[in-house]
Amino acid sequence: MRKIHSLLVALLISVLFVTPVHAENISAGGISGGGVSLTTTQTISGPKTFTSDLTLQGLLDIDDGGNNVGIGTTACDSINVNGTQNVCIGTNAGTAITSGDGIIALGFEAGNAATNADGSVYIGFRAGRLSTGGKNVLIGFSAGEALTTESNQLYIDNSSTTAPLIWGDFSANKLLINGVLTLLEQADADDDVAGEGQIWANTATPNELWFTDDAGADVRLDHRQTTIQFIIDGGGAAITTGEKGHLEIPNACTVSAARAFADQSTSTVVDIWSDTYANFPPADADSITASAPVTITTAANSEDTTLTGWTTVMVAGNILAWNVDSNDNATRLLVSLTCDNNL
Repeated sequence: MRKIHSLLVALLISVLFVTPVHAENISAGGISGGGVSLTTTQTISGPKTFTSDLTLQGLLDIDDGGNNVGIGTTACDSINVNGTQNVCIGTNAGTAITSGDGIIALGFEAGNAATNADGSVYIGFRAGRLSTGGKNVLIGFSAGEALTTESNQLYIDNSSTTAPLIWGDFSANKLLINGVLTLLEQADADDDVAGEGQIWANTATPNELWFTDDAGADVRLDHRQTTIQFIIDGGGAAITTGEKGHLEIPNACTVSAARAFADQSTSTVVDIWSDTYANFPPADADSITASAPVTITTAANSEDTTLTGWTTVMVAGNILAWNVDSNDNATRLLVSLTCDNNL
């Protein structure tokens, strides 16, 4: 009689658990809880309920026979024989999964509506709670919570916003960052890889933005320059004074240097005027050089990078006029403005 009583007590203990562990087999090397203490590897079949904390002293192997794992109230609770290799951890995580394969749902109500959303990953409180689309990756507190039937989506955020910090479409290989992308400085591009390009920040002061192609060619992206050039030709004779022609500014830029090149040693002064298309032609009152016009003094060339008093900001579409104030010897003259593009 004592043996029968002991057997009944053991059977009673074996079915008293707190939260269903959705599995056919539980094996553990050392396990105790609800008055149960197993110090050797054991196999327990069928749903069980612990009446107090469960303590593991080894590895816990959970498998319902379809390689599915469910931990938490109703987690992976609806899986049928066609659902395989799914993992649901958290209350109501993956509750609606039936025939889906390879679905990962971690967090309270994560992937709660995913019936057969094959290959989807939901990580975070209510991540993808209403989503039924396949191959979505939704990471963060309520990430992608508003999604329903969409597939191949990437959402990384800590809210249910429809404009997450990081969004992607796996089917289109498209990635969007909703905000500012910051790059750490480095001295040079990484090693070249065929078929890949690099965008990186150079350690100059201030730092610079560069693109490097797969052949190692570098192009600076934040500081492209335009050269605005005008040639004045005297037809074999010394260039006379006066306005010599016009040129349209091709794009918005800021003049950083003015240079002049003559065919011989000369003393020559050239003023530059600028005005809008509507006010064409520019006049002397529209000078951009203030009291420092382009000047060559007893030489064949000159350079000015100071540009004292100049109006250096060039407006796209404005018209420049080139006026020779004085000249003694030059019969041919090139005036060149270096203009840093305003990106």
